[in-house]
Amino acid sequence: MSLLRPYKRFGDKKNSPYFEEYLTKIYDWRDSVGLVDMVQEMHSIVVEVDESDRHAYIEELMIMTPYHYVKSFENKTFIYSLLEIGEKNPGFVIRSRKNHSDSRFISMNMLSPAAMTKPYTRYIGEVFRVSDIDELQKTLSGAGVEFTDEDQVSGGEVKFIRTVPSQYTWNTIAYIQYPKGKRQYYLEQNPEHIEDEAWIEKLQGIKNLQNELGIGDLIQPIDHLATRVLHQDREHAILELLKTTSYHYWGSYDIADQNSSTNVTRNSNKFEEYRSPAKVFTAANTPHYVDNIVHLPSPTEAFVRNYGKRMHHIAYSVADNTPGQDVDNVDKVVDALKNHDVEFLLKVIGSSEEGLKQIFSRTSKFSFLITEYVQRFNGFQGFFTKKNVAFLTKAAGEDSVLKSEGRVGEGDLSD
Repeated sequence: MSLLRPYKRFGDKKNSPYFEEYLTKIYDWRDSVGLVDMVQEMHSIVVEVDESDRHAYIEELMIMTPYHYVKSFENKTFIYSLLEIGEKNPGFVIRSRKNHSDSRFISMNMLSPAAMTKPYTRYIGEVFRVSDIDELQKTLSGAGVEFTDEDQVSGGEVKFIRTVPSQYTWNTIAYIQYPKGKRQYYLEQNPEHIEDEAWIEKLQGIKNLQNELGIGDLIQPIDHLATRVLHQDREHAILELLKTTSYHYWGSYDIADQNSSTNVTRNSNKFEEYRSPAKVFTAANTPHYVDNIVHLPSPTEAFVRNYGKRMHHIAYSVADNTPGQDVDNVDKVVDALKNHDVEFLLKVIGSSEEGLKQIFSRTSKFSFLITEYVQRFNGFQGFFTKKNVAFLTKAAGEDSVLKSEGRVGEGDLSD
């Protein structure tokens, strides 16, 4: 059994007595059942987009991320496209639904004015590699965790299960088990989907362009995944994640001038971030109905009301500078992408002296996800500075308001 407690706590935001009580109780429970040993690193992430957007979204990822297209599969419900970086980084699975009437996610998207413009588009959740999926399912089911049978795989060498969407985040957690050796995917049991050769060549051309721009080696694997939730769901979302994974609570920071907090969880099995990225939750400090009383901005609450509870952004690390370099790598990445029609919400914020530089892209019209780039300096270990995150939160809030007022669907990176 892994005995990794106590977990070092960071941050300045105070949690409720309920949170602190049940945080300890959840740690005690999962230690007693060996959950941290059962749930290992993040295996992959899953995003669902419209089939009409699938190719364009993959093209967008080819220029903006370190992922490479591998292949596509299909079954009676989905067409899947698999993207990878390497064996030690989470895979990226993009799926498109063949029959819209089968979707359980449409009911969530239809509750939100911006999300309902693409009701079959959303971040689905993460998949974690586990050592004993049958024991894990027995343990979690016995503790009240519900699973869906929509894409469950129980036969052959690969076993796969997924939870029903969380009522606090509307994301899911999935688990996969396969024999030791090369990483496998549940979708590989499905027949291969034939893609047009001209499109495959186009993807390779985009990756070649990324390298010609000198940014192919600068954009590193996923650094963290950030979900936005409502004020009242913050503590429950964190505790629920800890109950269903091997992650622990790293800490929370209060961003007072943006009326929000940033809450970080990290893998307890000591995997490097590039193997199992941190999961971050952002929530308002006060609910929307008291905005007229507190007289503070509420960009996080506005995002959730417009788009629903969902993943907000995926952050990618940027490589360290080489000695004597006069332009930071994150600035190189951003300048190169701007010259190829990628839009950003603001200029790069932070500095090497502060230890961190960050920037948000504009929201993808294909996935509704923002891409963040983050470069750390001088051994900086955190995910943000309070000044940086205040700027980022404000900018993202303004972008989500614009989207809800009609910007969704404008422009096309692939044009």
